[in-house]
Amino acid sequence: MKSRRWLLAGWLAVAATGLMAGDVLPEPLVVVLVGPPASGKSTQAEYLKRKYGLPVISVEELVAADAGAAGDKLPRTSSHLDELLRERLQRTEISRGFVLDGYPATRAQADYLGRLVREFGLPSPIVIQIHIPDKVVRERCAKRGGPEDAPEIVSQRLARYHEEMDMLRAYYPKADIWTIDGTRGVKGVSATIRVLIEDRMER
Repeated sequence: MKSRRWLLAGWLAVAATGLMAGDVLPEPLVVVLVGPPASGKSTQAEYLKRKYGLPVISVEELVAADAGAAGDKLPRTSSHLDELLRERLQRTEISRGFVLDGYPATRAQADYLGRLVREFGLPSPIVIQIHIPDKVVRERCAKRGGPEDAPEIVSQRLARYHEEMDMLRAYYPKADIWTIDGTRGVKGVSATIRVLIEDRMER
C-alpha cells in the first residue's frame, strides 16, 4: 500500500496536468458513492461516468421510475429496492463495473449487493465518502434554496446520511472506505478520486 505522501504527490501531479477523459480501467470497479446533501455526489458520479465509462445507478431515479403515475415513493430501506436494482443491472452494460448513489442504506441491502456483484462476476464494492461538515451542508443548502433544502428536511437527510455511514463503516473493511474532503473545489475532489482509484488498480 502506498504512503499518504505518495497519494498527495499523485494528487498534485493530476491537478497540475489536468483531468483526461475516457480512460479504461485495467479491471472492473464497483463504487458506492456516499455524501450528505450538497456534497457534490451527482457531480462526482458524472465525473466517474465520463472518466472511466462507469454507468451511474441512482436510487432516487429507481424509486421515481417505480412510483410512476401513482407518485408513491418507496423508502430507501425497502427490500423492493433490491429487485429494482437487479432489474437495472440486468439492463445495463456493467462489464467495467458501475457507480451506486444511495444504495445500500441497510445491512440487508449491503448483503444483497455483495451477492449481486458476485453473481455478475464483479469485485467487492469500495465506498467513496465525500465528507463535508454538517454546518457547511446547511450553509450550502440555504444558498441553493430548493424545495429539498428547507432546514427541517436537511436535518432529516443529514440524520439518515449519518445512520447510513455508521452502517457502511461497520460493514465494509476500513481499507475499502475512502473519505475525501468535499469542501475543496470540484476539480480537486475529482483529482483525489482519480488518484485513489488508480492507486487501488496498481495494488
